[in-house]
Amino acid sequence: MERLSPAAAVAKYNFDSLMIPFRCVASDIYNKKVVVFDSGSLSMAVRASMSYPFFLKPIKVDNKLLLDGGMYNNFPADVMCEEFQPDFIIGSNVASNAPPPNEDDLLSQVRALLVNETNFHIDCINGHIVEPKVNYGTFNFENAQAAIDSGYIAALRDMPEIIQKLGHPAQLKSDSSLYQKHTHDTINPMSLKRKAFRSTLPELSFEDVEVFGVNEKQRHYSRRTLIKHKKSDSVLSLEQARVNYFRMAMNTKVSSVYPNAIYNPETGKYTFSNIVKTQRDLLLKFGGNFASRPVSHGFVGLQYNRLSKFGLEAEGTAYFGRLYAAGHGRLKLDFPWKTPLFIEAYITAHRWDYFESRYSSLFTDDKPAYVVINERFAGARFGTPFGNRGRIIFDGKWYQFDDSYFQTQTFTPSDTADVSMYDGFSVGIIYEQNNLNDKQYPTRGKMLRMSGRYNNQIESTEPGSTSTIDDLFTHRQDWLQAKITFENYFRIGSRISTGLLLEGFYSSQPFFSNYTNSIIRANAFQPTPDSKTLFLESFRANQYGALGLKFIYKFLKNWHFRAEGYVFQPYRTIDNLIISRDATYGEVLDTRHTLFNGTVVFNSPIGPFSASVNYYYNNPQVTFEDTPVTFLFNYGFIIFNKKALY
Repeated sequence: MERLSPAAAVAKYNFDSLMIPFRCVASDIYNKKVVVFDSGSLSMAVRASMSYPFFLKPIKVDNKLLLDGGMYNNFPADVMCEEFQPDFIIGSNVASNAPPPNEDDLLSQVRALLVNETNFHIDCINGHIVEPKVNYGTFNFENAQAAIDSGYIAALRDMPEIIQKLGHPAQLKSDSSLYQKHTHDTINPMSLKRKAFRSTLPELSFEDVEVFGVNEKQRHYSRRTLIKHKKSDSVLSLEQARVNYFRMAMNTKVSSVYPNAIYNPETGKYTFSNIVKTQRDLLLKFGGNFASRPVSHGFVGLQYNRLSKFGLEAEGTAYFGRLYAAGHGRLKLDFPWKTPLFIEAYITAHRWDYFESRYSSLFTDDKPAYVVINERFAGARFGTPFGNRGRIIFDGKWYQFDDSYFQTQTFTPSDTADVSMYDGFSVGIIYEQNNLNDKQYPTRGKMLRMSGRYNNQIESTEPGSTSTIDDLFTHRQDWLQAKITFENYFRIGSRISTGLLLEGFYSSQPFFSNYTNSIIRANAFQPTPDSKTLFLESFRANQYGALGLKFIYKFLKNWHFRAEGYVFQPYRTIDNLIISRDATYGEVLDTRHTLFNGTVVFNSPIGPFSASVNYYYNNPQVTFEDTPVTFLFNYGFIIFNKKALY
């Protein structure tokens, strides 16, 4: 829309009146015939012509569902002959007909059903075909410039033959713009013509917004979103329209938004016309992961979407596994006011069983601590955009926790666990922005999250058989906490990128009845998928800073290797007084802990496969000689619901 709408406006939507007369073809899949565009919206014509099956959605133009023109005519020299009656045609061919379908290849069979065989010849008139020597696939965008350069070199290589076919070598060699290496040279007549044409293009700014494809109430919601920033007597700038468009397109209740710009010659402005398609009312979701350690889990969710004068989203999800099990529900309302606002109510119950998910290192079979964490909480939050890239959220919740644990690794089946119960409330404020390109293994983008909370609770601990106390412990606690996490990736070349992670956490949280429940309720630094599945005491603290560096090498299209190293620096470690088993603070900055990770990732069409080796230094659960080195093969996502207080 941005690139092509002004040219179409100057041409009065007649493709013969463009600087160079133009045609493109699309495929009408219902009527099974070629559609030739010679007028109308230039951007929609080009978009229809490139709607490659299974990759880019087809679009409707004049109530016809259109796909890539190459399905029925991938070398439309005959269209150029019929439309323009030229004396000579120069074609560029970088394609070929697909081989016959294979009995074991379903995709080749579907391709044979959908795609007509193409005649890569110019039979209707005298002409010449340039054939660049390229081996790039249709969607190999990373090598686009190399493909363009190959075409340019191939055309120069064929130029003597082309001129000979044209029959006027002397005149053409001196006048033809094809011999001007720098196409924007002012001496070049074509460059002068292009410059003159571009000087007439009207700037993209919008006097009105239209919405199609939805009912009246949905149109009201969509228009309120798309017209944001426009005052009644002003226009909507291109930058403002872009921001509004992406805000609408990323709405979870919207499936797609197709933009178009319609020029009004009387005002010199455009109408911002959008075809909106809403998401299906009901979405059933499946997911989870399969792992080489007993940390696998399944995921199922059901989501209901409704778009009216406001947006409604209701969702219920469930996780089930040995390490993690959860149920979560939420109801969210979106209001497209001048200052957009969302309000959400939610309820969560989840459990981590670190004993059932015991791990084996490459060298030892460690007996882990018995720790089972249960959280139940319900609350509400509301939020609003903060600038174009972030949002600010206010949150309040009531919670109940109960944690079961032994205060020693030496216990028998007849022993009973300590149980600590917490009943309290929490209020907080969060600012976040996130455009990382992957939920689990990002390689590009940036994420920033800052939060502050006030927590108030009553702790009740029932001692078990391994406890040093016999009576029920009850105490009220309150504290403040703040956390900031920053993650950013930097691209060095086409294959290499680096990443940086910074995290800081401060909490005035007091110690609880013993060391074990104090360390359980301390914040955990878990920067990798593997670390999220382990209970590592060394990487838990009430105040800490952490630094991570990442190196990523993309060695194949969907494969990459990532090496990551992290330093975790507690302000003061939480230490265990062996005799009383109470918690105490160590010396300031007296120790630090490191984590190293090497992972090979394959991003398949059905989810990520990964194999990782992980090294955790200075874990107090094992001796120095038995520093855990873990291996994890994983298919799917190790992603959990957010915890109540972090």
